[in-house]
Order: sequence, then structure tokens, then C-alpha cells
Amino acid sequence: MPFFLSLIYMEKVSYSAFRQRLKPSLDRVRNNHEPLMVDCGNDENIVIISKEEYDNMEETFRRFKGPNNES
Repeated sequence: MPFFLSLIYMEKVSYSAFRQRLKPSLDRVRNNHEPLMVDCGNDENIVIISKEEYDNMEETFRRFKGPNNES
């Protein structure tokens, strides 16, 4: 089932489906730069993103934080 968050399309799969298709799911996340939401039940979800996407987010956060807001 698709899920939209902040204009980002994200496929949502069950934990069981993710386990059954682990390698293809991870390949898709990495190759297509698309996040994947895994529904673990009890309203506990996990979002999987590629390392490249994570690094880009970290860089964006660092830039927004700026040199005067270091913690």
C-alpha cells in the first residue's frame, strides 16, 4: 500500500513481505533512491533509506543548523 509523507512517495510493505523479499527490496531502495516503509505491526513502522540518501539528509541538517547553532 503506498504512503505519502511530505510529498515523498513511499511503498509500504508488511514485515513478512519484507523478509520474504529482503534482497530485492533493499536493491530497490538503493538503486531507485526510494524509501521503503516496513509495517512491523502495532503502529510501529520502520523506514529504510539508502546510505546515500541518509548522508544527503545529514548534510542538509548540518547546513540548516549552521555554525552558530552547533551543539
